Amino acid sequence: MDLRADTGDRVPPLAQSVSIPTAGQVVIRSLPAAAVGLLGLPLLGRFLPPGVGEGWWFLSALAIMTSTFLVLYLVQAPRPRVDKQVSQERWSWSLAYVAKHRSVSTDPGVRTAAALAACSEIELFIVHVGIVVGGVLGNVIRPGFFWLSFVGASTGAGLVAAFRLRRSCFYLRLVHAMTTTE
Repeated sequence: MDLRADTGDRVPPLAQSVSIPTAGQVVIRSLPAAAVGLLGLPLLGRFLPPGVGEGWWFLSALAIMTSTFLVLYLVQAPRPRVDKQVSQERWSWSLAYVAKHRSVSTDPGVRTAAALAACSEIELFIVHVGIVVGGVLGNVIRPGFFWLSFVGASTGAGLVAAFRLRRSCFYLRLVHAMTTTE
């Protein structure tokens, strides 16, 4: 018996039992992943043998970066599901709109999608800061190593997230203020 036969093409409703995390919760939950990037790269510079070729260094650094984002995935706060019918244009406009007008969308799907994007931007900023600081510390420990390739990419991604950080924190604060007044 097919249990999905009666649902048709309807999209399941958003999981209302899981709330959107606050900006502080997102920062606290992102710290272990940032610590992996912060400590992993200097430890790589310290314990990788001096005669190792570029290929092994690259694979080791790539493994540290992958484990950093794996830890980030594992420690994320529980979040509601995104409504697939909400387009990226609508939630990105909602994030940009909040900075000027100090209000969020009345559509719960757009509000949830924008809040989840704000959470992701905060997490990426925290993790990329950890990776950049870890790369700088690794360069202090082992100068002349190929740190620039990983630190440069993380610096660029961290700067993009930094420009979006203020509006993301403000959006989450406003969403939580709105839900407490309802």
